[in-house]
Amino acid sequence: GLALAVLAVLAASAYFRLDLKTHGSMRTRLKLAAVCLVVAGGLVVAQFRPIARVSAGDAGAVESPDGAEVPSAPSNSDLELPATEIGAP
Repeated sequence: GLALAVLAVLAASAYFRLDLKTHGSMRTRLKLAAVCLVVAGGLVVAQFRPIARVSAGDAGAVESPDGAEVPSAPSNSDLELPATEIGAP
């Protein structure tokens, strides 16, 4: 969150400073470098941010990063339909 926003501001600042120093002759390369820097930072942040974890004691319970329990998906036994005879109205 915050780290990625700071990285984006720093990349934009570096882009504008270097664009002024090169008088616009390297504008496309500088834009590409700034975008690559922000994308790489986003990938690094995504690697260290937990999405959800399964509790060791209960295989059906999943916890969100803030510790709240997330309901699990229904099992196949919950989805069974009542048996009907072929040809019944």
